[in-house]
Parts: sequence; C-alpha cells; structure tokens
Amino acid sequence: MSDLTPCLSLWQPWATALFIDLEPDVPLKPHETRSWPLPAGQVGRTFAVHAAKRDTPAEREFWTDLDEEHREAFARGGFPSYESLPRGMLVGTVVYYKCLTTESLSGQVSADAYAWGNYGPDRFAYQTINRRLFKTPVPCVGRQGIWSVNIGGMEYRPL
Repeated sequence: MSDLTPCLSLWQPWATALFIDLEPDVPLKPHETRSWPLPAGQVGRTFAVHAAKRDTPAEREFWTDLDEEHREAFARGGFPSYESLPRGMLVGTVVYYKCLTTESLSGQVSADAYAWGNYGPDRFAYQTINRRLFKTPVPCVGRQGIWSVNIGGMEYRPL
C-alpha cells in the first residue's frame, strides 16, 4: 500500500504563490491562513498543495491588480500569465512547520506577504518551509479541509 500525504486545496493564484519567491529565499506567501488551526498531529508534516479548479472574476481581478514586481516573480517561477496557473491539479508540497495565531504575527508580516493571506483576528497562519514545486502538475479532484493523496514518485523542479 502506498503512503498517503495530507493535502489542502487552495484557489489560484494563492496556491502557486506558496512556491514563488520575490527574491532568493524570500517567499511571496510564507503562510497559509485559515479560520481553523492545523491539527497538532499535522504540524511539521509534508502536505501536498492542490490548486482548485475555481476561476471567478474575483481571482482574475486580484491577478490583474498585481504590480510589476509580483508579475515578474510569477514569470520567473514559470507562470507568466493568469491562464498559465494550473487548476484542478496537485502543484507541489510544503511542510507546515508551525501553526500560529494571526495575532501573534502582528507587525511581523511584510506588506507583500500580508496581501497573500487573511491575517484578520481569530485566524491561524501555517508557516511554510521546504516548498517544492512539481515538475509537472498532476490532475486531481480537490476536497475541502484536509484530505489525503498519493504523491509517490513525483519529480520536483528547482525554485
């Protein structure tokens, strides 16, 4: 039996933003923010990241409003346009290293990172490390909450 990896689905462009650096080793999106804490048994585990199929005017408008620096960062990562972002696919893996309250991060999150998460009150930020983008995204039906997927044998590309 193959090992299953926990997975979270994110909308685009936020799913791919986890793997984009503004400059070397400075992630555009250092946290995944949610209204619920990461269960203690999941902290420190590798998670697959699924880019949901969702594509609405709100996501397109967010992309349209990106400044040139952010667009260039996505282009360097291999995503030169909104249409190039994978949807309905597994895109990579991250380790959710810590689960923090958004209040505990007050004043510590850059303006760039702040724009890529919901750091409002009573929310949680999953700090990411070991971000690895798949060489080729894998078609997959997503789910809500934490779900499991087999990612055995996946090849990664350099970030």
